[in-house]
Amino acid sequence: LAMIISTWVVYDQLGFLKNKEIGFDHKNIMSIQLSTREMAGKSSILKEKLLSIPAISSVGSTSSPMGQGSPKIIMRMETPEGMIERGVNFVTCDHDFVETLDISILEGRDFTEEIKADTALGVVINETLAKRMNWENPIGKKVQIGGEEQTPARVVGLMKDYHQTGMYNPIESLMFLYRVNNRRLYAKIEGEEISEVIEATEDKWKELFPEIPFRYTFLEDDFNNQFEADERRGMIFTLFSILTIIIACLGLYGLASYTVEQRTPEIGIRKVLGANINNIIILISREFMILIGIAILIAFPVSYYFMTDFLQDYTYKAPLKITTFVLSALVTIIIALVTVGYHTYRAGKANPVNAIRNE
Repeated sequence: LAMIISTWVVYDQLGFLKNKEIGFDHKNIMSIQLSTREMAGKSSILKEKLLSIPAISSVGSTSSPMGQGSPKIIMRMETPEGMIERGVNFVTCDHDFVETLDISILEGRDFTEEIKADTALGVVINETLAKRMNWENPIGKKVQIGGEEQTPARVVGLMKDYHQTGMYNPIESLMFLYRVNNRRLYAKIEGEEISEVIEATEDKWKELFPEIPFRYTFLEDDFNNQFEADERRGMIFTLFSILTIIIACLGLYGLASYTVEQRTPEIGIRKVLGANINNIIILISREFMILIGIAILIAFPVSYYFMTDFLQDYTYKAPLKITTFVLSALVTIIIALVTVGYHTYRAGKANPVNAIRNE
C-alpha cells in the first residue's frame, strides 16, 4: 500500500510540474545553436534567411537557452537612497525574441528595431525584479550597467515572470538587455509540415555555413528534458510497486489457501445448513479485511511522512490529496478481495459432503 501511494505521489508531482504554466510558448519552436562567436556574428543574416521560409512566422535570438538559467552581473539600481548595487540575472536578446516566445509585456514595451537607444539605454525587467526593488511604477527607472561613468539605462518594459531556470528552481530577478547577434535562434513554425520546414532550414544553413553540420532541437523537447530524472524515478517506483504487489499477492494467496483448507469442514457444514457462496466469501474475507485495515492504519501516516519529506525538495509541489490515499487503499482492498475470493469461491463450489466425510 505504501508503495502504491508513493508511486501515485511521484506521478502526481511530475504531472503537476509538466502542466504548470511556464510563462512562454514552447510549442513548435525550433532551436538552433550557433556554437562560435564568428557564427553568432552572422545570426542576423541567418535570421533573415529563415524568415524567407513561408512556414516560419518569426525568429528571435538570445544568449541564454530557455529553461537553462542565465548569468548574473552586478548592476547599480535606482532607489530612493540613490543608486545601489544589486546582483541581477540577465539575458541578451533581440527585438523579435519576446514575440517569438510569446512572453507577456505587462507595462511599457518590448525592444524595437526602430529605437536605436534600446541597444544601450533600454532594458526590460520581470515582475520579480520589480517587486525586489519595490518599484510600483518600474517604467523609466534607472539601471547602470558598468561603472559610475556609464550612462544609465532605463526600464522600458515590464514582462510577466517566466521560468528561465526551469521548473525545479524559483523564478529569479531577470533583466533583458538588447543585442542583435546572439548564439541561439528560436524559430516559430506555423502549420504541420515540420519535416519540410526542417529541410528548408537546413538548406538556408548550408548557404551560410556550408562546412558545418546543421543541428537543431525543439524547445519543447529541450524544456521537457529536465523531467527525465523524475520520469526515471516514477518508472522505478512503478516497477517496485508491481513487484511488491506480486509478492503480497503470493503471500496472501498462500495464507488464503491455508485458511480455506483449515476451514473446509466448517464451510461444508455451513453449506449444508443453507449458506450460499457469497456468505462464505464474506465470512473468510472478513478476517483478511481486518488485517488490511491494520495495514492501512500503518501505511497512511508512514506514506504521508515520507512523501511530505520527498516533496520538500521541490520548489513547486503538488498537494498531497486525500483521494490518492483513498484510491490506493481501494486498489489494495480489491487486489486482496480478488486473491482471497478466488480461493474461497473454489472451496464454496466444492461438494460439502466430501468435506464433511474427509473430516
